Amino acid sequence: MVAPERWLKSWQEGRIGFHRDEVHPDLIRHEAEFLGGGPHRVLVPLAGKTVDLAWLASRGHQVTAVELSPLAAQAFHREQGIDAVPQAAGDHELWRSQNLDYLVGDCFHLQRPAAGPFTRVWDRAAMVALDPERRARYLAHLRYLAPGAQILLNVLTYPEGAREGPPHSIPPSEVLAAYPDATLLHAAEDAGAGWVERTWLATVPAASPG
Repeated sequence: MVAPERWLKSWQEGRIGFHRDEVHPDLIRHEAEFLGGGPHRVLVPLAGKTVDLAWLASRGHQVTAVELSPLAAQAFHREQGIDAVPQAAGDHELWRSQNLDYLVGDCFHLQRPAAGPFTRVWDRAAMVALDPERRARYLAHLRYLAPGAQILLNVLTYPEGAREGPPHSIPPSEVLAAYPDATLLHAAEDAGAGWVERTWLATVPAASPG
């Protein structure tokens, strides 16, 4: 990722321009493909204060959000008007409300829930936030947390050297290497930003033996 210290500093300084005020349009556009047959246990890694969490919970899904910054957790609950009392939960601080477990702490310390693996993953901000080394760790951990889950993945692609991430550029070849059955659902070019935004639907592979 950005190094954890830099991420926490971004929140302290209010440099969070990547956040949307509305639910991500691709989450709404592809609700039927991604969330049909629910309710589901949905994992949202590196969640920040995204309003997507409240939307998913309102649709009856059991949502688990993971975020490093406690300021993000405070902002999310304040802005959504959710009254939750944080409590210790292993390596994380848990803010629990209806249909939502918001965990503050390192996403790499997250354990598979007692109910079993997550059945859905919404990755709007995780893969693009991670540098290549942490990205490999993240993908391996996801295979442990959610093998066989459907993942809705939103990434950006821009010319090599055009900018310094995050967000990092994730080309289609990298998506397909991580998720061999990935299907491209939507692509849109932002000429002003100099990137192409793509949303994919895929299956999280099972963890490799050993």
